[in-house]
Amino acid sequence: MDYRDDFPILKKYHYLDSAATSLKPVQVVEAEMEYYHEYPANVHRGVYRMSERATEMYERAREKVASLYGSKPQEVIFTRNTTESLNLLAYTLGKKFLKKGDVVLITGMEHHSNLVPWLMLKEQIGIKLEYVELNGAELDYEDLSEKIESRKPKVVSFVHASNVLGTINDAQKILKLAKSSGALTIMDCAQSAPHIQVDFSKLGVDYMAFSGHKLLGPTGIGVLIGREDRLENLPPFMGGGSMIKVVERQSFEPAELPQKFEAGTPNIAGAISLGAAIDYLKKVGFGEVECVEKELLSYILKRASELDYIKVYSNKNVKNAVGIFSFNVDGVHPHDVSALLDESNVCIRAGHHCAQPLHRTLGVEYTARASLYFYNTKEDIDAFFDGLERVRKMFSL
Repeated sequence: MDYRDDFPILKKYHYLDSAATSLKPVQVVEAEMEYYHEYPANVHRGVYRMSERATEMYERAREKVASLYGSKPQEVIFTRNTTESLNLLAYTLGKKFLKKGDVVLITGMEHHSNLVPWLMLKEQIGIKLEYVELNGAELDYEDLSEKIESRKPKVVSFVHASNVLGTINDAQKILKLAKSSGALTIMDCAQSAPHIQVDFSKLGVDYMAFSGHKLLGPTGIGVLIGREDRLENLPPFMGGGSMIKVVERQSFEPAELPQKFEAGTPNIAGAISLGAAIDYLKKVGFGEVECVEKELLSYILKRASELDYIKVYSNKNVKNAVGIFSFNVDGVHPHDVSALLDESNVCIRAGHHCAQPLHRTLGVEYTARASLYFYNTKEDIDAFFDGLERVRKMFSL
């Protein structure tokens, strides 16, 4: 089925930057506009019909998230993005659970969002931060096992799919090892939740986080899913309206889940349109998403293998990767590659992709990255390689 008509901007651009943010189908934009035009009231406050409708739609979106990702509605916390979700966890775990000398184990693939909050906690309370190293484009699972056995981490926090390598890490293996040592577990699902089925309950992870804007939704809305008992034992992240049950002059009692972690007026329009995005994603189906992406990623890798001036850094094992192709053109800065492709209306990302330590492991400062979603076609890939041919000619490669 052709979904491209629902993304009008594809008539003008070859959009290959969905790992940064996905395009939004017209149905999602219409859902947000409907909120502003038809029932633009606050939630959980008014008893008039417009406010009650806003509250109903906001909570319905929470139920849609829970249904798609295998959790209870009260385990779904709306945040701004994956970054805020992971910061919420680092901050609250640092307040209640972690102490000086405790080990947090992450991987060498992490986005800064699952690195910097722990570095901040390292400065604040003196935790120790340890890394699972890489074996090529994959995690070194022997190193993972050894680190869990020897370091006895209190928290194991890992990226499910790398935004640079595309690698889908073996969540079941990681979680089994982490649980055997009694560690709390956190999954950064920013790059997996839009592309593959992630079932929170079946995996048995303690917390997972992702962003709406990478899975067809708007910017400014993110999700933290946490086990109910775990969330109940964490202190609030922010204080203010909505997140309280009782306030006295010298004390307060927080609200029940999930409001406990949703202080102030939330991103109502964002949540409602995220609900529409989930409806759309369910219509497409993760099976279709994976099929299209793997076919296109195979096509990219085949064409790239025929060009001796391109070095590929992302995972070439298509079965174990989302649709990410990170590369460099010999002797050409990735920013120049991106700028020249833009002249052909081909959109890719260039830079360190908020993963500087990973790039140092790869031995480069920056890479160029083309990333795929189900609305892409071989014509987009052909335009991408036509643009690279222009780069080759311009730089006499």
